[in-house]
Amino acid sequence: MNPLLLFILSLCWDPSPSPEVTSYRVYIDGIYRDAVTTTRATVGGLEPGRVYGFTVTAATVDGIESEPSNELRYVMPVMSIRADTRMIYFQVPRQANWANTEYFLESTSDFQTWRNEVYLIDNETGSTSFAHEPYRFYRVRINVKPEGCAGT
Repeated sequence: MNPLLLFILSLCWDPSPSPEVTSYRVYIDGIYRDAVTTTRATVGGLEPGRVYGFTVTAATVDGIESEPSNELRYVMPVMSIRADTRMIYFQVPRQANWANTEYFLESTSDFQTWRNEVYLIDNETGSTSFAHEPYRFYRVRINVKPEGCAGT
């Protein structure tokens, strides 16, 4: 059985200096995704190996938005399973191998009780592997923490 692999990316940014800002709007590849009232957003449903562009705007209560932030382009890691060894391989693309990015692998058997299995640390090859347990589901939680980001 192939495990279900989910990818979740957490972003954070510095707050707007304007006192009129009441929320932030998150865009993926220019398409509106979510509005948040903090300087953090978690985005799920991302596909492995795909390049995404993330931008954020600051919005007032009247719905007036700022210009978008600089785009953060991010390449999602790739995971694959070798049936002969029951090993899962995790490969971080070179473009995403940043010192300010944390990778956590979590697993569950019920979609509710996610537990941290492996803390994936960038290394020279940008890859790691681990044993796959049957009937478990896996997700990769990625924290992108730019320098100076509030709350990091």
